[in-house]
Amino acid sequence: MDSTKVMLALRQCLYFLIISGILFGLHWLSSGKAWFPSDFNIHILLFALTFIVVVSIAIFYIFSSSDKIGFVYLGFVIFKMFGIGYLAVFQNGFREYLLVYFVIFWIYLAVEATLVVNFLKKK
Repeated sequence: MDSTKVMLALRQCLYFLIISGILFGLHWLSSGKAWFPSDFNIHILLFALTFIVVVSIAIFYIFSSSDKIGFVYLGFVIFKMFGIGYLAVFQNGFREYLLVYFVIFWIYLAVEATLVVNFLKKK
């Protein structure tokens, strides 16, 4: 186990937590506005799913070869998209918060993609 890989993985997880905290704070501050309806349950779910993805990719980066991280990430993205599709069908009130759900989803997806690109660059 290479200590530089461990430090990079921990740093990327810390970046994710900081960005998530800022995103959740912005969501919380704008929740009372009429133009931005909010439901925090979906945000917490998206954070949890994204945290699992980031930690899994970091662990995979530490203990395995770096050239397969993109495939692991692709599998997780497909899993998350099906999960959001499942929520769209079976969660009450999804249509009311549709824009909020997908804005948060795409922000977390962009953060994940940035972290994966950083892992691949440090290969």
